[in-house]
Order: sequence, then structure tokens, then C-alpha cells
Amino acid sequence: MRTSCLFQFVALFLIAAQIARAAETWQGAVVEVLEGSVLHVETADGLKKIRVIGLDTPGRKLPTMPPGFYLDDAKEKAEALLHEKTVTVSLDPADEFAGYTSRDGRLLAHITLPDGTSYAETMIRSGYSRLNLDVPFDKELEKRYKAAEKEAQAAKRGIWAYSSPPPVETTAKQVNKTLLVILAVTAAVVFILGMALLESWAQEQTNPQPRLPW
Repeated sequence: MRTSCLFQFVALFLIAAQIARAAETWQGAVVEVLEGSVLHVETADGLKKIRVIGLDTPGRKLPTMPPGFYLDDAKEKAEALLHEKTVTVSLDPADEFAGYTSRDGRLLAHITLPDGTSYAETMIRSGYSRLNLDVPFDKELEKRYKAAEKEAQAAKRGIWAYSSPPPVETTAKQVNKTLLVILAVTAAVVFILGMALLESWAQEQTNPQPRLPW
């Protein structure tokens, strides 16, 4: 009996916590747009660094990439929709990490535009972002976002206007890849030089030069 009551208490506590967490919303002005899915919002509780749930905006354009929509295009669209606008920041009840911040201090949240529409849905429908399902979120929103992505694909908007859409990568991923390439090249050069020096030393040991008397 006591065990049953304990389980009921824990279940009610978790449900109450989930409801309370879902009710966490803030009003604030967007003061900076870093990229299509990352922005800073000034609220009554202070500055909040937001990573928008459901968005996977294009990466930065590199010289080797084909024409297409990239990070700067998504950022410009985001600034047009958000900059200095008052938006609503809300946590997602389906996100088990709702209310937590990542190592870089970003809060996973939804953004609602002043007209009441979803910012993420608008970006996806316009073809400025793909749908990102890495973080689970509200199933009804997920259905809407999927429908918006299909609409963008069918209409060939934004990134979908090209037969091979530009790679969708965050700047951090690109930097990591670049660093790995640099490290690999550096390691190869050091290895080649080391082998050359070792071969030269081995030859000197095999055929030592006579010591001259002067």
C-alpha cells in the first residue's frame, strides 16, 4: 500500500513538474541574430541565448560549394523576421532537457513571432531551414513542421530550389572539420620530414665521413 502511494505521489509530482515546465514562457526583444537558429532575446529575467527547436539552417558558404542558400541567406531572413521584434520564448514539454542550457549557454526553446505564428515553421516553409528532429518536441508541432517542409520542397523554395541542396552544417561543425584537415596535413608533413631525417641519419651511420685533420 505504501509503495503504491509512493508511486502515485512520484507520478503526480512528475506530471506537475511537466505542466509547470510547459508553462514557462517569456516575452522579450530580439537583440541579436547569430544565425537562423541561434538568437539572443532580452527578457525581464535577463538575456537569454536561444537555440530554436526544430531548425537546421544552412552552413556557411565555402568557395568549393555550388550556388545555393547558405548561412548568410538564412541569417538575413531571420533578421527580417526577428530583429528588434518582441517575441515569445517557450520551452517544450516533450523536451526532457527543457529549461537546461547547453555548454555554450544556449537554451532550447520555441519562438513565437509577434503575429502569433511559429518562427521555426515560417523558416521551414520558406525553405530557409530543414527540419531538425535531433531533439524530440511536441508531436503536433512536429507534424506541422513536416508539412511545412514538404510544402517548401514541392514549391522548390530556398535550399530546395537546387537539385543538390547545400550542406546543412553549423559553423562549429565546419570549424571542427577544417581543424581535422589541418591536423592531418600537419601530421603528414611532420611524418615525411621525420622519415627523411631518419633516412639521412641512417646513411651517415652506414657510410661515416672520414674526419679531416684540419
